[in-house]
Amino acid sequence: MSNRRPVALFVLVDALGWDYIRTRPFLEDIAPHRRELTTILGFSSGAIPAILTGTLPAHNGHWNLFYYDPAGSPFHWARPLSILPSSLLNNRFSRKVLNWVAHRVTGIGGYFYLYAVPVELLPYFSYCEKRDIYRPGGINQGRSIFDSFAERQIEFRSYSYHQHSDRQIIEHAIRDVQREDCGVYFLYLSELDMFLHRHCHEPEKVDRQVALYDQWLRELYEKAVASRGDAKFYVFSDHGMVPTTNTYDLWAGIDRLGFRVGRDYLPFYDSTMGRFWFFNPQARDTIVNFLNSLTCGHVLSQAERMGFGLDFPDTRFGEVIFLMKPGCLIVPSFLSKAPLAGMHGFHPSAPYSSGALVASENPPVPVQAITDLHRLMLTVVGASK
Repeated sequence: MSNRRPVALFVLVDALGWDYIRTRPFLEDIAPHRRELTTILGFSSGAIPAILTGTLPAHNGHWNLFYYDPAGSPFHWARPLSILPSSLLNNRFSRKVLNWVAHRVTGIGGYFYLYAVPVELLPYFSYCEKRDIYRPGGINQGRSIFDSFAERQIEFRSYSYHQHSDRQIIEHAIRDVQREDCGVYFLYLSELDMFLHRHCHEPEKVDRQVALYDQWLRELYEKAVASRGDAKFYVFSDHGMVPTTNTYDLWAGIDRLGFRVGRDYLPFYDSTMGRFWFFNPQARDTIVNFLNSLTCGHVLSQAERMGFGLDFPDTRFGEVIFLMKPGCLIVPSFLSKAPLAGMHGFHPSAPYSSGALVASENPPVPVQAITDLHRLMLTVVGASK
């Protein structure tokens, strides 16, 4: 063992919710300090920037991936395509091609995927994660943990899906910890999220997958201790995964009201919420009345939006937001044409929604919500002042 500096290992495992580890053996001997973390309303596109900045969406400029901005849309090139039949634009093959083209035309450097957003509607929207958020300068507003590291001249390594699979990330981090004298390593492991989307209702499969991540992370920690003599080890998540209980076709329900998309209103159907913009007062009144009549969810009040940190200075993320009840998905939606076994993006207090923290040492600052992780990381590496 060489006389090199100890390391701080920060590992963000997407969707590793509290309810998926609290009753399972997961790093209990090497990370005995464990707690549930309150997440935010929305998806990883909002939750991860909240972790990296310690702030809520309206302060860091990140929430859902798509937001209303026809003047600044990076998808303006798709406008002439709207004359083509939707069946031609939105079949599986054409969407695969268009996703590839769009990624290259837009030059977006962050996480990028068009999901099932109708191609003819893309020119109405801009894309939230334009840069790599796991590097300095990646956040839309304010500073991330990586900006703080850079400003304080704290050497760090950051790993994400941009370069490698989860297993490859672990392998590369182990190699670097053994060869380098860097003191801070941040790993983002993304693949458990899709696994839980598909299998969260199958306990035996979840057992095996959680055990696999236990094995990988244990190897990382043990190799770091063996080569550096000491390692501060923090594993945390952005949210959990709520099992699906039923679905509702909000898209068809709104369509039946008879208003024209693009002329009277504009919708965006995320899997757990519908977001709407209006160009016609009658369309607004009728659609809001319809939403208020539904029992599968409710329209967010202004107080709720402020409480969730969605008090943006404009309505880019929706004039009206309809949030589904926990476990009930909008199917089809702009994110998926078919239901998934589990989803996140419901109310943060919903069962299975919470994130988690496990640590090798008692955290030096209080940590109750995912936004507290930013201060925790700065404190652990001695950069909180």
